[in-house]
Amino acid sequence: MQTTDRSGAGAGRTYGTYLNYIVAVSALGLLMVAMVAFVSWRQEHTLPSVDYQADLAALVDLADYQVYAPDPAEVPEGWTPTSSRLHSAEDRQNGASPAPVTESTEHTGVDTGDPGADDAAPEPEAQVAGDTASEDTLTWELGFATASDEYAALWISDRDPEPFRAQVTENGTSDGTTDIDGRTWERTINADGDRRSLVLAPGGNDVTADAEDRPATIVVTGTADYGELEDLATVLSAHDSSDVADIAEVGTGDAGTP
Repeated sequence: MQTTDRSGAGAGRTYGTYLNYIVAVSALGLLMVAMVAFVSWRQEHTLPSVDYQADLAALVDLADYQVYAPDPAEVPEGWTPTSSRLHSAEDRQNGASPAPVTESTEHTGVDTGDPGADDAAPEPEAQVAGDTASEDTLTWELGFATASDEYAALWISDRDPEPFRAQVTENGTSDGTTDIDGRTWERTINADGDRRSLVLAPGGNDVTADAEDRPATIVVTGTADYGELEDLATVLSAHDSSDVADIAEVGTGDAGTP
């Protein structure tokens, strides 16, 4: 009776299966490395990076409220500051194009640096129904491209809180709360689900309501997820007039969190 040894054929099939598996895993690994490298290259070589310290110094000098902002050295790793826009109430009331309050050459107002900025960033100069902001109000928007290539921005203003909140959050509705350094921020999300925000209402930043120290509303918002928005809110620190003396050292003094 003739017998056939099939062990060699079975071993060959097993080897071929393992080889195909190794090739597939290696290809997937190379693809992931290429994607990470591309995102890193895009952020480093195509996104404009702005120095926002001049606008921060101008806001500290001019505003009647406590200013909060991230120190440049504390910006989350992999994030790129892409725009800084400082607006007065007069800009909005006149329907003017965004323009800096001061003549600082550091102010750029770059739109193309914010992923989805044309679609996502609210126009700060637009007049909102019910907005009773006086002529001396100041609004600052500081935009970032995040490590995940999303858009996140800090907005701070002493405009009428409710219209300002509605505009910046795109009429966001409550989506829970987030506690950061003892402060409770309201989470909101817009109707399309593509803009999330963290809102700290006036009084939530240890600022009194008298004429010399008007409260401000702070909003951290964008297409980024809540985790990245919380990363930005966490690094906000208080800035005062001592910061204006030397723009190169903005934020190096003692600072509290909002």
